[in-house]
Amino acid sequence: MLDKYKDSQKVFYNYFMHSNSVGHISHAYMIESNGVSYAFNLALDLAKFFLCNGVYDEKICNLIDNSNYPNLKIIGENAYVNKGDIVSLKNDFSMKSIDNKRQVYIICDVQNMNKSAANSLLKFLEEPEGDVIAILLCNSSINVLPTIVSRCQLVSLINDDNVYESIFVSLYDNDFGIRYDDFVNSYVKKFYDIYFEFESKGVSILADSPLYDLKECLREFLCFGYYLYYDTLNFLIGRNIKCSFFDIDIEKIAKNNDYHDIIRKMEIIDKFIYDLRFNVNINLFIDNLFISMGSV
Repeated sequence: MLDKYKDSQKVFYNYFMHSNSVGHISHAYMIESNGVSYAFNLALDLAKFFLCNGVYDEKICNLIDNSNYPNLKIIGENAYVNKGDIVSLKNDFSMKSIDNKRQVYIICDVQNMNKSAANSLLKFLEEPEGDVIAILLCNSSINVLPTIVSRCQLVSLINDDNVYESIFVSLYDNDFGIRYDDFVNSYVKKFYDIYFEFESKGVSILADSPLYDLKECLREFLCFGYYLYYDTLNFLIGRNIKCSFFDIDIEKIAKNNDYHDIIRKMEIIDKFIYDLRFNVNINLFIDNLFISMGSV
């Protein structure tokens, strides 16, 4: 069910395979698609994974494919989600399933819900009844009500198509009016130098004051780091890397990490990208970031 994603979405695949193997399944997941075109199909396969308890069940999967499995509800696939949709969902899942099995619901484009629908969903997430799992789809969690995001396990998909350009163009062309080429020339080399220095020095990098000059572009720095380590993973398993045109030496990063190191650092950076949305002490935030990544 999820095997088709073990190469294209390795972090996603490893995360859910591990969670299932140790029995740590959350009641709610938010999947950031980051423009990945097959995000809904991936969410549907994840629902199958949960409903089959990680072991392929042909009968259940066929019923799902034919939109005829009562323990799976999908809303928002063809229209914006409103409060009535959430109320209907809660009513459908108010009692245990007839066969006493797990129930799963998928909500598409959560960022487009109106306030009343979002508040209704929030209450449902706060008070889950029985063995019910939510899969919430959004392009970016930034546009989702923070109280909803905070009640979900956040999982970000990797979009291999011009990942760096899509991040920086969207952020800088829209918000700051800085051209992509100018941004690359001004910031990207600086970002890489900091991450490489961290790989060389560890947490002693925190003694260098230039690190704390990232306040104006800290989110971009974190996003860059996330994809830098993902490219390191690509390098280690023999896939094409995406940041070669930045004149970045991925091999130097790879020498200092194994697969588990990279995935751990990506997960930490992903968490800090989310935490940055709240009021934070920037200097302490940076200290915690590198201390967390440097911990074994």
